[in-house]
Amino acid sequence: MAPTDTRPETIIAALLYLVTAYHRRPCPGLAACIARHFDCLARHPKADRLLSDVALASTSAWQSAACVPDAANPAVLQGQALH
Repeated sequence: MAPTDTRPETIIAALLYLVTAYHRRPCPGLAACIARHFDCLARHPKADRLLSDVALASTSAWQSAACVPDAANPAVLQGQALH
């Protein structure tokens, strides 16, 4: 299934779930998954332009979170974070 086969609303619902999970347990792998979902939403042909613009900006922020371990989260520093 191509990302464009999914309705933008479905991607947004998944993002809400993923961001909530990240809030409970920050993890670089989860941040990367969130970044991919935002990228998918930003490129979706049926997404509203404003939504696409916000998603595009959010993609880079979440890509940064995926690459830089959160120093405030001891589980990430110890390599024990779940993805």
